[in-house]
Amino acid sequence: WWRACGAQTPSTRSALHSRWHGWPAATRAPSNPSSPRARYRRSWRWRSGTEYDKAWAAFAIAELVKDATSRAPIVAAGTLRSLVELLRVGTEQGKKNAAWAIEELAKDVLTRATIVGAGALPPLMALLHAGSEDGNGKAALAIGELAKDAPTCAIIVAAGAL
Repeated sequence: WWRACGAQTPSTRSALHSRWHGWPAATRAPSNPSSPRARYRRSWRWRSGTEYDKAWAAFAIAELVKDATSRAPIVAAGTLRSLVELLRVGTEQGKKNAAWAIEELAKDVLTRATIVGAGALPPLMALLHAGSEDGNGKAALAIGELAKDAPTCAIIVAAGAL
């Protein structure tokens, strides 16, 4: 079908595809993914993504940490700070997804203290009291997972969440 439209090579085929879907040429992948321009675009996109992108990133993290073997490397990579920040200032969808990711991370006994230490409890409590219905449920589940451990349960009770 692409030859019928006049596209004879893969590069013109992708140009036609981009034109049909209205994608600007700057968003198409460069021909050399290891070029400095491609590396800059990738790093810039992850540092300054839109709220929509951040919500989907939290969703992806929640899906990844369902596997118990991936929880420790994800916590070691420093994602808790980003998830807590998304809980504080994100959109409703972003807050819900961040709470879900924290709930999945809290299923690991070793990460519960790290989650509480990262400051996740105050934004989870705020989401529990003032968030959307879905956000309230995810925050309650996350706090419930954190409360399964005696030391973190004491912190949660002292904070007034339970």
